[in-house]
Amino acid sequence: MDTIACMQLFARSVQLGSFSAAARQAGIAPASVFRAVNALEDSIGAKLLNRTSRRLSLTEAGALYYERLQSILSAMDDLKADIGQLQATPKGTLRVLSRVAFGNKHLAPVLPEFLLRHGSLRVELILSDHPTDLVAEKIDVAILWGDVTSPSLVRRKLVSSPRTVCASPRYLDKYGRPQRPADVAAHNCLTFRSDVPRPAWRFIKDGELTEIAVSGSLRSDGSEVLREGALRHLGIVLLPTWMVGPDLAAGRLVPLLADYQASAFGFDDDVCIVTHKARHRSLKVQLFIEFCLQHFRARTNWASLTND
Repeated sequence: MDTIACMQLFARSVQLGSFSAAARQAGIAPASVFRAVNALEDSIGAKLLNRTSRRLSLTEAGALYYERLQSILSAMDDLKADIGQLQATPKGTLRVLSRVAFGNKHLAPVLPEFLLRHGSLRVELILSDHPTDLVAEKIDVAILWGDVTSPSLVRRKLVSSPRTVCASPRYLDKYGRPQRPADVAAHNCLTFRSDVPRPAWRFIKDGELTEIAVSGSLRSDGSEVLREGALRHLGIVLLPTWMVGPDLAAGRLVPLLADYQASAFGFDDDVCIVTHKARHRSLKVQLFIEFCLQHFRARTNWASLTND
């Protein structure tokens, strides 16, 4: 096995935490991965990994080697991508990851246009609301939001999407309209599932942060579930504007506390398009990024981004 292949298997073993996982991803026997890492250690004269029955861990030399190796493998991938750019027609499968609601509501309707433009490409759209290792899952492009700060990822802002506190007119007629953040604590608030026993909504106005503990009859890790609950007059919800924009425009939901910036998590509300450094220069990835930037940045409000 050549040195480059050994390097790649070593990096994959570190990322996945075991030789067997690296072997499964590479489609080879675990013994082959073990021999490759041994050969790499012999060639540089240092032990790179501590082996235990449960998990691998990097030695001090291994940590330094892995850190430098990342840039080497990324440069090799960039070189391969640059050579691929010489081809006039993008080919192969593009694996795209998106949060479930955004993918269903805003990405799925425009994917046919992208595929019609590039007939030699195939798109595999993965919808998930759970944390995903882009490298391990071989994701080419992800549409995410919030704090994306990994040095191995390239992040570009797609569009801003503030969050909106809202409820149906019928609910507000029955229970009243909150006039200040503290008022929401007395309402049935439909919230995301989290590790804390009682979630909190955060409000900012004139630089002052107010945090209100909220509760209600419905909690879910699916934003569409919470939207449906609000539409059916169950309670107040705090959701991204890209999700409820058409409902607000149609009057199905009414915005509340509009003078405040609100969030259930952090206040980084940018929707971003993210790719791994090793993949961001490939032609198919670049074409998809430019397509998304062109499509979403051309819109002036989220109410226009609907297929309802």
